[in-house]
Amino acid sequence: MARFAYFATVVLALSGCFLAGPRDGMFRVVGTAPVDGSCYVKVSAVGTKGPGRELSVSGTFRESFVIGPSRRGHDISLYCGQSVVATRVVRYGRDVAFGGEVNLIEGAH
Repeated sequence: MARFAYFATVVLALSGCFLAGPRDGMFRVVGTAPVDGSCYVKVSAVGTKGPGRELSVSGTFRESFVIGPSRRGHDISLYCGQSVVATRVVRYGRDVAFGGEVNLIEGAH
């Protein structure tokens, strides 16, 4: 009986992890920006008003971002000066997997 209780506890605990929804994740944003140093990539959850995470980029870049869960996805934008050069929305787990790459220019709006 103790084995059954242990097994049931483990199965219940593991199923709770899968049912709770998406967890934190990591992906890389790749692209190309002018080399003058005035550009940055910003990643934020769709619909949030917070600043998100920003990294300065120039030339060919490949930057890693750790993100929190967001069922609506994440906005990824490339800004140069005061202008938005490219923007894209991705859903972690659907459009990109853990450690995957998002090409900001391909598929950008």
